[in-house]
Amino acid sequence: MGLVAQHSYGLLAARTITDGNGEEVELVRLRNPWGDFEWKGDWGDTSDCWTPKLKKEVGLDENANDGAFWMSFKDFGYYFSRVQVCKDNDGYNYSCLKGTHKTGSFALMRLIIEDDGEACISVAQKDKRCFLRGTDYEYSYCRVIVMKIDTDKTDVDEDGDNLEVDYMAGAGGDDRETHLEFPNLKKGEYYVYVELDWNANTTETTFCVTCYGAAESTFTRDEKALYTKEMVLQNAFRSKAFQELEGVTKTTMADKGAPLVKKYKCFGDEGYGFIIIQNDEPEA
Repeated sequence: MGLVAQHSYGLLAARTITDGNGEEVELVRLRNPWGDFEWKGDWGDTSDCWTPKLKKEVGLDENANDGAFWMSFKDFGYYFSRVQVCKDNDGYNYSCLKGTHKTGSFALMRLIIEDDGEACISVAQKDKRCFLRGTDYEYSYCRVIVMKIDTDKTDVDEDGDNLEVDYMAGAGGDDRETHLEFPNLKKGEYYVYVELDWNANTTETTFCVTCYGAAESTFTRDEKALYTKEMVLQNAFRSKAFQELEGVTKTTMADKGAPLVKKYKCFGDEGYGFIIIQNDEPEA
């Protein structure tokens, strides 16, 4: 049908038209970045679906061999398996840091945000297209948690045994990229916790952590050597519980005469669940 397998096309436009039979048709306009190999099915440049009126309506030049073409949204959903959205803002800043960890371990990337503003923090695994066809490579499950560091209460030396953080957000998934969006990430220092459950056949265990946003940002280093995984997660989830963020349920033992015993329960987007009991009873 003219399409190149395992290839990315740019999505240029989408619109609804009325065809020659009076039926509404949803169309998308795509472009092959190579400038050729265009779609030859319905609504392609030379398709019989076009009337002179419709060609004029969408500005179709059927003789232009520029890699751009229209196709129905139905065919688009059939022939393409995924859509990725790339944010682009001329005034935004980008920073990144490569990392790696073994199965069962984690990474803890320190991130400095210079000012308040919108930001997107993501973790990208190596793309499938970097491997030869037929290679048994699949994306591994990735967990990402963003925490704001209380720099007044957190040790930063090699013997650090104290950690105070505010849980901001978490995400998990087994796609090429796992990301979190913040409409207004405050100025300060953050930890980006990364944990990948590497597939058994995965030998390429590197990833890239990125920050793209309105403010200048810098990843300094991986500080997982300062803390254990348990310490990081305990502090993160304790903060999430006590903030009573979305997804956290809170109950008390008031029916048993202990109203100051609180139970926090959550199963988060990053794929972790927790139960925290806080006992503020005087007799505790």
